[in-house]
Amino acid sequence: MFRLAFEQDDEHRKCKECVQTIVCVISPLYSDHVDDAIDDFISLRFNILQKYENHLSDEQVHNWFRCDDSENAAQYTNGVSTFFLLSRLNSIPLGERLGKFHNAISRQKVGKNAVYFSPNLVEALRDVRLHFPQCLFIHIETIIFLLCLDASTQNEFEQAVTNARKYVKTHLITPVCQQLADMDLKIGNQ
Repeated sequence: MFRLAFEQDDEHRKCKECVQTIVCVISPLYSDHVDDAIDDFISLRFNILQKYENHLSDEQVHNWFRCDDSENAAQYTNGVSTFFLLSRLNSIPLGERLGKFHNAISRQKVGKNAVYFSPNLVEALRDVRLHFPQCLFIHIETIIFLLCLDASTQNEFEQAVTNARKYVKTHLITPVCQQLADMDLKIGNQ
């Protein structure tokens, strides 16, 4: 089991609303360790929003990985993979560390990385769209609903909608644009 000695919610410590949703996929090669991964999710206070198992086709894997990692991508077509939709404060950096831990074990056992976590906010949104299409807007709708829940007058309702728009701009649009810009700069510098 993964023990967290380095967990620090420093990126958004003051922002209790800034919860990131990511996807974790465990390949068939690592299926014996799904329960270990679930134990780690629980101990690290990840919210497991959904879990399902699916046998991916070659086309689905190709669309998902876009041939970036074809060596590791092929294993996802060799059996049933387990998909998790997870949310938590700072889930992307924590997922990266948890993925490194489990992939070190899988490399020792089968010689390949067998656990995938969404590596950044842009890929997380893409992963949710590909693997959990029914859940893409649930988080946004929940936020708007919660902001509008206590609005008893038209003026309060309009203020709640304004607050929801500010939240979407600061917590979704701005971070996604920043990550897209960072990715573009990395590609331009290569």
